[in-house]
Amino acid sequence: PWGCRIPFVLSARSGALPRLDGMVPTLAPLTAAQEPAGWASRQLRSGRAFLAVDDLDAVPAGNRAAVWEWLLNLLETHPDAPCVIATNGTGVPWSRLGDAFRVVGLRPLTPDDIRALVDSRAAASPEDRQARGALLPRCDTDPLLAGVADRPAAAASLLRATRTAAQPARIPRHRLLRAGVSAVWRRPRVETTAPPVPGLAATPVPDSVLRAASGRLAVATLGLDGSRIPLRTALSALRETGTSDSASPERLLAALADRAGVVFRPGPDTVAFPNPEVRTYLAAHHLAHAPGTDTDTVLRRHPSDELAALLAELRATETATGPVRSVLATPGGPPRRLSAGSPPPRTAVRRAGVRSSAEVRTLLRAGTAIPELRCTGPVDGLAEALPRLPGLRSLVLMDDPSLVALPELAGCRSLRSVRVLRCPNLRDLTALESSAVMFLDIDPWPDLPLPDGLHRALWLSRVTLVTAGPRARPAGAAPPQGTGTVFPEIRIRRRRHS
Repeated sequence: PWGCRIPFVLSARSGALPRLDGMVPTLAPLTAAQEPAGWASRQLRSGRAFLAVDDLDAVPAGNRAAVWEWLLNLLETHPDAPCVIATNGTGVPWSRLGDAFRVVGLRPLTPDDIRALVDSRAAASPEDRQARGALLPRCDTDPLLAGVADRPAAAASLLRATRTAAQPARIPRHRLLRAGVSAVWRRPRVETTAPPVPGLAATPVPDSVLRAASGRLAVATLGLDGSRIPLRTALSALRETGTSDSASPERLLAALADRAGVVFRPGPDTVAFPNPEVRTYLAAHHLAHAPGTDTDTVLRRHPSDELAALLAELRATETATGPVRSVLATPGGPPRRLSAGSPPPRTAVRRAGVRSSAEVRTLLRAGTAIPELRCTGPVDGLAEALPRLPGLRSLVLMDDPSLVALPELAGCRSLRSVRVLRCPNLRDLTALESSAVMFLDIDPWPDLPLPDGLHRALWLSRVTLVTAGPRARPAGAAPPQGTGTVFPEIRIRRRRHS
């Protein structure tokens, strides 16, 4: 995008962003030693690279201002570098952004998009086919369910809830809605013996308080446009007499966006729900479970067939089977964990080595985050296994004479570096064209013309070839005339024999 060929995709989940001279070591550690001094800064200053920043909402509130300050100073120093920031709007220094940024929202999934996503997530097992067959017809005929499923995380959570049900075709609608709405609800950080994260509040807002607050906000804004709720109105709905500072309206609103994902801030003075269906679900649960709520008055003031039908369903279920497990907790009740919440952080190792497909399957079962995978000798099934390895940044293939083509890499979204060692018969590099790989190293490269498809690898920015013979003929790697493309940068090194 924007004519850039080099993406710096940064995550702020650790609580900070890397320095300029630390971007390449963070994104592609295998190539850090070969990075020329000041290379990242030159690419940003020339406009050949762009920044994409994610996970700002996971930064502790006390650190967020410092992260934004660093980011805005970097952009002021490199004004020609485009930047995309994914955020829910909380903690954004709106007054400093001015006209330099434009707010863009993600388009919700259409019914066809939901069907395609569910089809892609459902494997060929009988259980997955049964869950898909039970869920999709209900989404086609239930507007409330289809509306809740218009976010990828919610659609995937609905599929999981259907698959794990004893009778997928008869799972109650309120359980499906609960799974979709709570799909992005994050548990508070678990206390450990590690040093505290700077800026992390000592007393996070309890889940029970957040759930009750989300219901109050939904009911209080039923008569308003859910995509543009005035900030003052939202804060007033969240304000309760006798609450402590840890549950002040400002902190509640920030936590509802950061941890619950049921609201976001599209501007400095507005609050929004992801869609009307999420607000309807939260309001129905609040009316069904919060004591002292005059339900009839609310329904007369804000008539809604969907709200009335869902409220009647919840009450009928509670009468027949007892209290319905709700995304909202009864005020004063114990906090509950949601089954559709995010899993605990994965354990991680710096690198892992495998010599067979059985060892790869062992890594997949362990679920360990592996930044670097080293494959020695023939390893079958890499095309299917690599996209399922969490956190894979670097791939090393070595000592495999039978390797003639790189495995399929299109599904490896975090992979940035590929290194091939002592695979003398490798010729086919087509897999790079559909991948996000930025750095490629091949040692040795035979005395052959360079592949003419390297310029079609959209994200590839540097190729290093080590040859023992005469220099490889680079003519074949030149891009077509008139494209103006200068990437990838191809380096050919000749190994010196002692």
